[in-house]
Amino acid sequence: MGPVLFLLYASKLFDVVKNHFPSAHAFADDTKIYFSFKPDSQHSQDRAVHVIEKCIADIRTWMVTHRLMINDSKTEFLIIGSRGQLSKINVNSITVGDSSIEPVKSVRNLGSWFDEHMAMDILIGNICSKAFKGLYNIRQRRKFISTEASKILVHAFVTLHLDYCNSLLSGVPQYQLNRLQKILNIAARLVCLVPKFDHITHYLIDLHWLPVAFRIKFKVLIFVFKALNGVAPRYISDLIRKKSDGAKHLLV
Repeated sequence: MGPVLFLLYASKLFDVVKNHFPSAHAFADDTKIYFSFKPDSQHSQDRAVHVIEKCIADIRTWMVTHRLMINDSKTEFLIIGSRGQLSKINVNSITVGDSSIEPVKSVRNLGSWFDEHMAMDILIGNICSKAFKGLYNIRQRRKFISTEASKILVHAFVTLHLDYCNSLLSGVPQYQLNRLQKILNIAARLVCLVPKFDHITHYLIDLHWLPVAFRIKFKVLIFVFKALNGVAPRYISDLIRKKSDGAKHLLV
């Protein structure tokens, strides 16, 4: 049907979810539901499991009625919190249809990876793996192509991975940013044919490539600009509001 037509067809699904949760996020048939609870309260934990299972049961009923199929065994759930909070959790599984689903350590979300501590270690590891694979393939062909062609290939197979959903990396430790910056530096050396031990900074400037840390800040600023000018999705615009006293500061 295509994503747009499918969303029109499945739009009533959100009415089902709203009976249990204040909000949900979805992209075509990729739907996530979220629920927060107090980790040091067994009652709160039990209630969270009950609410999630009841919501999923109602979703299954709705899908069957509308001739859609839910794959119970492929449903995943992730408990996110600090190490101290997770040590207090006593949730071993949730029931989805006839399947018992155990919590996982990480989940894939539209090409990104979320881990149980939201440390982004797995996401950055996957970015590095994909980017180095792209660099390896380009290096094998670099002597046969022009500088302009190598730039195009780097943007298509390397920096694409550095920039995809990179706003999620805002605030990660510097050593993680250094891993990603190393990839960008290697890409610049490959494009400009720079010897291994030569300084790379002025080559990055000539290529007009922002350092990784600034690429992340730039993406966040784009979201803020769009949110303030009414061209961002509502779930992003709702995260930002102007202070009522007319000050220029924003609460994000």
